[in-house]
Amino acid sequence: MNFVSGTYRNGTVELNEPVDWPEGTQVDVVHSAADAGGQEQQDFLGDGSPYPTTRAGLDELLSRMEQIQPFELSDEEAVEFEERLDSWRAEQKELARGEADKLDASP
Repeated sequence: MNFVSGTYRNGTVELNEPVDWPEGTQVDVVHSAADAGGQEQQDFLGDGSPYPTTRAGLDELLSRMEQIQPFELSDEEAVEFEERLDSWRAEQKELARGEADKLDASP
């Protein structure tokens, strides 16, 4: 999936960058919920997919996060990378748990 952002004007979506898609290519347009006033935007993951909004989706994301492995690094780089990754994972897990708690509390 290719992710390209753009702006809706005069009944069309103007993409922010050129694409080389064949004429007639089907696309999905997702409203980001942001406006000129800076309203909250929908969160997207690095692959362009929307951030999970269900408990099962969050659990699956956390499971994928646990499987992230570093590239080939020197021993020193690997130690530093693992320390930073562990810190980042802990931070993201807490954020995800907070979101899951909100979902559990909603009707």
